[in-house]
Amino acid sequence: MVKRPSPLLQELSHPFLEKSKKLIRYNMNVFSEKSAKVLAWSGLLLIVVSIFVFICFSGWSFSWIINEEKIGQYGDFIGGVVGSLFAFVGIILYYIALTEQRKDIEINRKALETQIETLNQQICEFKTQTIEMQETRTVYVEQTNLYREQTNYYQQQVKELKDQTKISSLQHFNSEFYSLLGVFINIRNDCKESFNNVIQNLKEIVNSNKDTVYNKHSILVEEYTKLYYLNSCSISIYFKTLYRLLKMIKDSNIESEHKQRYAKTLRSQLTDNELLVLYYNYCSDLGEKVKLLVSEYVLLKHLNFMDKIEIDVQIFENYKVPILSYLNKMSILLDSKIEQALDLENENDIDISEELPFIGLPSKYNLQINDNCLILGIEFQNSISLFSKENLKNLFIMYLYDHFILSKLKCTKKGIFESQIIEHIETFELQYKSELTNII
Repeated sequence: MVKRPSPLLQELSHPFLEKSKKLIRYNMNVFSEKSAKVLAWSGLLLIVVSIFVFICFSGWSFSWIINEEKIGQYGDFIGGVVGSLFAFVGIILYYIALTEQRKDIEINRKALETQIETLNQQICEFKTQTIEMQETRTVYVEQTNLYREQTNYYQQQVKELKDQTKISSLQHFNSEFYSLLGVFINIRNDCKESFNNVIQNLKEIVNSNKDTVYNKHSILVEEYTKLYYLNSCSISIYFKTLYRLLKMIKDSNIESEHKQRYAKTLRSQLTDNELLVLYYNYCSDLGEKVKLLVSEYVLLKHLNFMDKIEIDVQIFENYKVPILSYLNKMSILLDSKIEQALDLENENDIDISEELPFIGLPSKYNLQINDNCLILGIEFQNSISLFSKENLKNLFIMYLYDHFILSKLKCTKKGIFESQIIEHIETFELQYKSELTNII
């Protein structure tokens, strides 16, 4: 506990304190810039007055001889009085400078303390912000993980929904397709007799005509058109239903692989006579609207080259299977090499030659594709006795014409292939030449 001074002591000390305060205030007034200015001007004034007094009252007389004694007395006066006065002015100014310097130092110290305090506050704020940012980042990471989980969940749901939609669409399409396919089969069964009559009439027309395959095909297409209109009451509904089946597959929302599967199912229901009737129908103007769908789904895939009426292959009938196998290999070769030749990145001509046995007989083919021209040569031994050279030449010209024109339902052209028989010493070569623009 702090002891307070007694009232008597306070009364005794009070005058002393008042005098001390007055003395301090007096000292502060003396040691000021104003006092220094007064003293400085006083010193200057004193110099002027002393000069006047020294000249007027000290017995000074003007002479070319300097009185060193009087000058020394005057100098002592100026140095002792005025010099001391100016020295005191210097002390006052120095004191003022020190005081101001202390004030500046104090102000700078307080400013530095304020800056340090502000910096400490900023550091505290930065620490608080860092903690808040870490907490925010933790919340953000949690939200991001939650969002990812939700996104994965929604994607899974969307995928399941799409799968369910596909399954539902496929089931719906499956039901409609097989219902219409059943109707189509019933219609086909009712049209069998009409198909048989059409094919029989076409065969009779061809048997009486020994013209080229080009002319035979043109005649058959023309005669088929007449026969169609004679039997339109019984077979027109068949073509309309078949078109509806193909259009249903094309316009469905199911995947492409499923479309091909349904097209294969439809293709498997077609009989040989149906395929022939469809072939001539789609070669005529009657089937112009359906040609693209027929080509896309390869509806006539199972119609063999040797089953077409305009192809005269009676002498090869006993070798039908091996000949078709040989021609199938030839078709794959021709299509792949023509595609390679048409590739813009391919700058080299094609020239290949390989062994390819023909129904067990030695045979070699040579294929050249250059300058927009295709040349196919098939070489046999002269000792071959199963078929004549002319029959073999006609077989391959019919095959080439069918592969590039008829099977693709293109408009028939005359003189697409130039053919010749080239004789060698032990072999002969069947050579066929055509421009690529005629066959692609």
